[in-house]
Amino acid sequence: MSESCIEGEHLEWDTMLADGKMQIRDAAEKPRGTHVGRTHWVYKMRPGDGVQPACGRSRIVYDPVACGKSSSEIYGELPVFCPSLHWHSTCALFACKVQHNMCCIGFDVKQAYLNASLPEGKGYWAQLPKDRQVGNEGKLLYFSCGIYGAGPSGRAWHEDHVDTCAEIKCLPLASEPTICCRCDERGTLCIGTNVDDGIVLASS
Repeated sequence: MSESCIEGEHLEWDTMLADGKMQIRDAAEKPRGTHVGRTHWVYKMRPGDGVQPACGRSRIVYDPVACGKSSSEIYGELPVFCPSLHWHSTCALFACKVQHNMCCIGFDVKQAYLNASLPEGKGYWAQLPKDRQVGNEGKLLYFSCGIYGAGPSGRAWHEDHVDTCAEIKCLPLASEPTICCRCDERGTLCIGTNVDDGIVLASS
């Protein structure tokens, strides 16, 4: 494992604990009958591009059922938990950009799922990753935010994104809820999301 992966692992762990989005609690606090999932780390290397050096990314994910898959397989499946732009919608956005000479900007919301808080009592209980269990015997993790791998997390992130867009009067299309649009005297604004990546089109 690369040194940057290890650094990323410690950074994510410390940040989530400091923010209160992840808590280490006594197992006795878990309500009776509540499911306890597993957590583990997945790693992904991002190759260098000649400007930025290669670096490793680390992410703690929730696995509600022990599926026995490799880290690379699990990481590859993560996007299915969040609404994504359909191919034809992506093509339509780029067609609008070309036809109307609109400004186009791409964006990436880092740790998108962690931005969406879950309602009280809707959080997730899980075992600690193996490398964090020593010294934490009798403890469980409690997540009060969305986390990759948990089914409702994608919906929570999407709802949070839509609520944020609504603050600037940018509302989701009935035919494509992953695209929010606003048309007024200032021009046209479209924001399309694809998991934690997105496209912004603006006419002015």
